[in-house]
Amino acid sequence: MELHRKSRREQLKSITDFAESLYVDVGGNGSPCNITAQSKFTALRQYIETASRITRVPESSAREALDAMGTKLWNACTRSMRKDGLADDIVKFLSQVRAFAFLILECAATRQRDDCSVLSQFDIGLKILEKAALREEKLSTECSNAGRDDISLKLSAEYYILRIHLAWKQSRLDFAEHMLSKLPHQALQQDAVLVEQLSSLLFEVGKFLVEKKEYHEADKWLQRALEALSQRQLDMLSPDASDMRLCIIHGLVRANNALHTADSRIKVTRLLSILENEYGHRPEVMLLHLDVIQTQKDPDCKQYYDRLCAFLKTASASELNFKLIVHHIHQLRNCNSDLATDTLELLILERLAPYGNETFLERGFVTYVWMKTASPGLIWKKVAAAFDHKDYDTARNWCQLALHPLFANSGESNKCKIERRLIVCALECKAPGIAREVFSGLSEACKSEALTRYLMYRVALQDEDTDLARNCLEIICKFDTERQMYLLACVAEALHSGADRQAAIVLQQILDHLDSISTRQLHFPALLRESHTPDLVGQICKTFDSSVSRNALDPGQLTVLELEWFSRNSYNLCAAILYDVGPSSCFAPLGCLYKALYPENLGIEARRDIEQRNILCHFLAAVIEVSQARTHNDSEVQNQFYLNARAHIQGFRKVASPLFEQLSNDESLAALTEKRRTLLAFDFEAAVRLKQWSNLSEMLNESRKIADEMLYSLFADAVLSSEAPVEVMLKTSEQILAQVSQERKHQNLEKISRWVRCVFQLSIKSNAAVAESILDQAYILARDGPEYQKNEENSEAHPNTESVSRHTYPDEELEWLSTTAFNLAIDFYLASDDMASQRWYGKALDLARLLHDNGVLWKTLQEKFGRLSWDD
Repeated sequence: MELHRKSRREQLKSITDFAESLYVDVGGNGSPCNITAQSKFTALRQYIETASRITRVPESSAREALDAMGTKLWNACTRSMRKDGLADDIVKFLSQVRAFAFLILECAATRQRDDCSVLSQFDIGLKILEKAALREEKLSTECSNAGRDDISLKLSAEYYILRIHLAWKQSRLDFAEHMLSKLPHQALQQDAVLVEQLSSLLFEVGKFLVEKKEYHEADKWLQRALEALSQRQLDMLSPDASDMRLCIIHGLVRANNALHTADSRIKVTRLLSILENEYGHRPEVMLLHLDVIQTQKDPDCKQYYDRLCAFLKTASASELNFKLIVHHIHQLRNCNSDLATDTLELLILERLAPYGNETFLERGFVTYVWMKTASPGLIWKKVAAAFDHKDYDTARNWCQLALHPLFANSGESNKCKIERRLIVCALECKAPGIAREVFSGLSEACKSEALTRYLMYRVALQDEDTDLARNCLEIICKFDTERQMYLLACVAEALHSGADRQAAIVLQQILDHLDSISTRQLHFPALLRESHTPDLVGQICKTFDSSVSRNALDPGQLTVLELEWFSRNSYNLCAAILYDVGPSSCFAPLGCLYKALYPENLGIEARRDIEQRNILCHFLAAVIEVSQARTHNDSEVQNQFYLNARAHIQGFRKVASPLFEQLSNDESLAALTEKRRTLLAFDFEAAVRLKQWSNLSEMLNESRKIADEMLYSLFADAVLSSEAPVEVMLKTSEQILAQVSQERKHQNLEKISRWVRCVFQLSIKSNAAVAESILDQAYILARDGPEYQKNEENSEAHPNTESVSRHTYPDEELEWLSTTAFNLAIDFYLASDDMASQRWYGKALDLARLLHDNGVLWKTLQEKFGRLSWDD
């Protein structure tokens, strides 16, 4: 396996290296085409064959490299073929290179999701088929006079099959039927592959409708699939055609069996007869017979038994078949328990015992014993049903019946289960005395079980018997890790019954046994998530709040150290339970409340520490509010969280602004700046969500000195994905681009170019002046980039490192902007706006001049524009 991987890597590297050499040969670096060597033609053909045989490239890094190389080679060929006066051998060579580039791109494409219909991209698939429709119509017209040959018929049939497929995926079965009616059936008579393709598609449609329970439509489409497949003899089709026919008839039986009409029952009988004659030995057919019998109004138990026995004798000894047989035995038991027992005996004696399959034999024997002694099980069902309906007297009577000596052989565990249910019934009826009587009659083994002791702990809570409660807890704590979770249940039960002291005792038991209890099984924050969490959290808040209130009445009551303890712990408590209990707005503000309570005569350092803690509180509160806003779908609730977040961010600004001038420690200043960037991103997001458009410009100005690449990216993504008016979106995006253009340190021109394209596309139709401004900024960014400056000094230098590419305006984007501007210039020319046309033409030339194509596009635009007539 390792040798195979190494060979594939070497093969891909060879293709990439050869493509690099071809890129130079076709003039990709600006030099003229150089293809004099005949060996190049031969090698190119060999590499085309190699690339065409590669069907899958699993590594994402390899796919990215192939995609980049294929795109670059394709674009270089395209630019070279624009030149006039090329020799025939050069054109032939460039065509072959483009084919090679296409094959490289095909290798780079992922194989998991390469189909528009699989990806549900039906609009794209429809656009592609529209192009195919034009060619199909042209082909039909050209061949109508002389008659259509086999190839044209096959192409038309394939086109209509694709149209049927797309219409089905778009849930337009009426249009699919129309396309089916136009399909040339002569092609089906001539090509067996088309027959299988069409029948397979029609079967998939029918199967889909069966799953949607649209059985009438499913019957119609499956019948069409059967008719399509029947146009050719099975021996003239592929080996899979027989299985396809079985699947289609199987689907027809399922659809008609679900219709429950007289005609459908006749059809089911006829189809089952066909399956019996042609595929009677197949397990699918045998199981289908069982399903049909089972859905009948009055099932024929004897026929069901015969069919099940036939399947049992032929089925292989597998886990799936064993489960199927046992399942159908249970179904037969609902109809006739004696026949079910006979079938199970046949399974054990004839299929399991002779072959010594101990696993299946044991499970089959246990099922057999269960079926023979099913009376206690039936009684337990009656107990459960009565208990679910809160009919505790009836449940208790059934339990007493189950404890009759007649069922003494049901086992000690079953007896203990029944007796515990009696205790539960007594608990529900508020009769702890009866529960104690039942408990006293239990066996010692049953008394010592953790579940029994948990039930008696509930009895102790009702009786307020602390001795019994303590005894039950001591016994529960002696069990292994798996059963010690009953302690948590005891806590919940004590809280539910209002026995707070007992809840505290159980918690103390948990703490006392931490060394012997697996703490992974006892997740303490789960206690806080119980129904009493608001009470517990509220109590903590009241404790802190009362300290604030008391100190407000008597300012000298709390010392500075005590105030600091309350402030620090309110913040730490909020941070500690944030992810266990969930965001809560009552903790972070608490940490800020103590600021006003400190005496005024504190020193500078102490006051600065308080300000730092206040900043942290505002920061945490803002983060919590934004996280809460993102998790809510209700717009009013979401807006309230965003308003709260903006209020805390404003509080952060008010407290932090003086500190930016006072802090001299580089680490402290950097940490505070990072928090400010984070809150600016949140503030911008909140303003966008609240549609407070007038604040966006102020935030951008505020971020000018501290913004980095990530912050500008968040700003741009937020505004471009918002519901802002076009004017606001353009103004804000223009300001972002202007600030990025002035910032040399954080320019990532690859990412900025995508913003430029989005904003430029928005502004073309709404604001031509903004569009021109965006184009000018794109020109400045590309012109002032290090790559262009370097090429001014050395036109042959083409760096290929990632760091340079990040700070280089992509050629593809420059080419798109240039050609789009040129097209707009032509539009203005046609509209007789000569000044605008000349202005946009100049911008197109300026951008084309920055391309690394030795001026090919620039010359092409000049030549095309020069052909225009400017006479009035």
